[in-house]
Parts: sequence; C-alpha cells; structure tokens
Amino acid sequence: MVSNCDVPTSKLSEFSAAISTPDYYCALTSWTAHQVGESIKRDVTARSGLGANRVKITAVEAIPFTFWHDREPLSYCLVRVATDADLTGWGEACDSFGCTYAGVIETTVDQAFAPLLIDEELDDPARLIYKLRSWTRRRLGHQWVAMHALSGIELALWDAVGKSRGESIAALLGSDAKPMPIYASSVFLEEGPPNWHIETLAPLIQAGVKAAKLRIGVDWQADLETLAAVREQLDPSVALMIDGNENFTLET
Repeated sequence: MVSNCDVPTSKLSEFSAAISTPDYYCALTSWTAHQVGESIKRDVTARSGLGANRVKITAVEAIPFTFWHDREPLSYCLVRVATDADLTGWGEACDSFGCTYAGVIETTVDQAFAPLLIDEELDDPARLIYKLRSWTRRRLGHQWVAMHALSGIELALWDAVGKSRGESIAALLGSDAKPMPIYASSVFLEEGPPNWHIETLAPLIQAGVKAAKLRIGVDWQADLETLAAVREQLDPSVALMIDGNENFTLET
C-alpha cells in the first residue's frame, strides 16, 4: 500500500504509527495530496514565470457582520487573504441572502482552512483549493457549510492573484470583462397587492432594469392571480420571471 502511494523511504517513519491504526488511510491520503499539490505548484510556477518573484500568503480571515434591514436582519461573511507583497484579496461566503451561519463560516475558515494556506505561494487558486479540499474532505466533506466557507476563500484567492498579475479575474479565467444584463430580484408575491409590487419595482425599472423576478409562496394558486395582475400593470418591455422558491412538488 505504501509503495502504491510512492512514499519515499525517508518518510516511512512518519506514517509507521498511523499505518497500524484505523486512521492509516487518512495519513496516506494526506501525503498523496501533498505530493500532487507540490507537482501542480511546480507546473504552475514553470508556466507562469512566478518563480523569480514569489508572493506568499500571510493571513486568511473571515469577517462576519450583520445589517439590520427593514424586513429582517441579514448576516454576511467576507473572507480576506493577505500576502507579503501588500496585496489583499477579498471574497464573500454566501448561501442566498447573505450568510445564514456567518459565525460557523468564520470558525471553519479560521480553524480548518486558514492554517493550510499560511506561507503558501499565491500562484494558482485551483492548486490551493485542491489542497484545502484534499486535506479536509474526510472531516468536513464537500457540501453545506464547508463549501460555503471554501467559496469565500476561492473568490479571495482569485482576487489576490488577479491583483498580483494586473489582470481581471475574467481574463484569468479565459474571458474578458464585458457588460452583463441584470434583473431586479424582488420579494414574495404574498407580501402585497399588485400595485404594491409595481411601486416596489419602480425605482429599479426607472434606472433601466429590463427584467424583474417575483417569488412564489406556499399558497401558489393565489400568488398566480397576483402575478397575472402585476404582469398586466408592468411595462410590457420589462420581462417578468418567477422563482418557485422550493415550494413546488412533482404534482404541482
């Protein structure tokens, strides 16, 4: 098993205790992930020419905060990646409207992911994220809160890499920065009569937005009546969309 993982003889002593326990697979997997990560790092450095002027990550932190809106308080969680080149990358961990478990995200970033990135070279976000996923997959998994935290880190890494190279993230991903159409994402239809929804959307439509989205609630039959009335009153040039909001079943 050890030879299949291509572990050098000098490293066998580090795994001798782990191999004799039920957790041996974790140790070997971690070493394999390290080897793959180092291989990717060498390849990225060779292709990008970063070897002569390397930038290292010095800090990774999550910053949770709450805004008190009229309808309800919403929490958010930013992720900050700092480097020794005075470059800072910013990302956001978001699960829909803000970040539902911002404090949990903060703990996950600070305790699980940040220690794995300190002193790493800021070269390729894909390599760095691969390392984080490889070293934590058996303990955190690849979904829910872990992925929310990881998404914020990845955004911050791309932001920092883009700044270090003087390129937009779009360019780094093989595209270019260009205008994108936006739409107004509004509230549940059950929250008010048709004219109230029209008034709510009016400032955005007057600003030039050409599409709007409303949300269906549990009483979706009544919502469809409201939706029809909104469509009748809304400017015909504005596209109208609906969000089922996880309320529909196969029958409906």
